[in-house]
Amino acid sequence: MKLIVTSPSNYTLFLNENPIFPTVEKWLGLYKNANCIFTNTYHGMLFCIIFKKQFLFFVQKGSGAAENDRFYSLMSMLHLEDRMVTSGDAACISEKMKKPIDYEKVYEVIHSERVRTDRFFEKYGI
Repeated sequence: MKLIVTSPSNYTLFLNENPIFPTVEKWLGLYKNANCIFTNTYHGMLFCIIFKKQFLFFVQKGSGAAENDRFYSLMSMLHLEDRMVTSGDAACISEKMKKPIDYEKVYEVIHSERVRTDRFFEKYGI
């Protein structure tokens, strides 16, 4: 597979990989057309889910608990906790990526949460 590294904050670590700094449209296209994705951003994680991609999310060391809460809560709600990896998981990254994500179940949860949200808004006239 071809590796494409897009505008990481620590891009100097990837100089041998020829990082690119795509436009938003190109970046979204890369997500849409990828076979698998390694990301460490919230928006990257969301687009993996939207485009139903095999992905792993790298938890960044040093991020505050509040910063990571949105990652953990979403991944937990969607039963995707096993897609979160740290540097200590390096030996099993390949195996984790090979495990398919059941997007039918993921989208059942998303639908259920949308219904619950709609009911909440209706209840309060929003």
